[in-house]
Amino acid sequence: RYQNAQEEAILAAGQQKVMEQRREALVTDQSLVTAEREEFAMGEECTDFNQRSAGLEAEHQRITELYENVESLIRTALPVWRRVFRLVQDERHRDEEKLLDRLIQESVLQKYDDPEFLSTVSSTAAIIFRYIETEAVPIRNSFEKSLFSTTDAYVDQISSAITTWQNADHALQGEKHLLATHPTAASLGTFDTRIGEIVRDIRHLDEETGRNQGRNIHLDREKTDAMKVITEEMHELTDGTLTVQGIDSYPEESA
Repeated sequence: RYQNAQEEAILAAGQQKVMEQRREALVTDQSLVTAEREEFAMGEECTDFNQRSAGLEAEHQRITELYENVESLIRTALPVWRRVFRLVQDERHRDEEKLLDRLIQESVLQKYDDPEFLSTVSSTAAIIFRYIETEAVPIRNSFEKSLFSTTDAYVDQISSAITTWQNADHALQGEKHLLATHPTAASLGTFDTRIGEIVRDIRHLDEETGRNQGRNIHLDREKTDAMKVITEEMHELTDGTLTVQGIDSYPEESA
């Protein structure tokens, strides 16, 4: 038992050494490829790509702000729409109720990019302002007053905000496609693939190393247990006068 554990421990130690050397080589490869990528990305052939990428980030931020403006207008409009909807329900104007319900539901679901949404905003404007102008629906704060000033201004504000956001977003998607097909993107992608493969190999190797270390701990316990048995047997056979080389002997019990 001890001999088997010893042989396996020697084999495991050899495997551990090989894995350590392999990991060092992989880490070196990762550093080299990363440095090559950084050098390539700083080169003249990447200038156009880098400038476009920077512009893309700025445009993405602008589109986020445009979308937030749309959301802000809808948040202002929703309470007014709901007030009108309740009155329309009470008065049993079924067709108008359906239109307003669609407007509210599409807003709650944030379906601002649906072509039908702007159509619904426009088709319900007259209904909404009928109740506003008769003061059946109160306008309660400065934000609502700014948005619901007149029918045309109300429709124009929402339509302009959504159209500006949609046009900018469509342009951004087109620029993203151009960047994705840019020759530099393919080269950078090759570097990224190589780096990803190395990182994956390091991760797998670390997992294997962990399993091997666990095996070593188990083998050490096996050796210790086996030597305890051998030591005890030698003590019994020699009345404690002989010890096993390399293993501490158990103290003899006092008489």
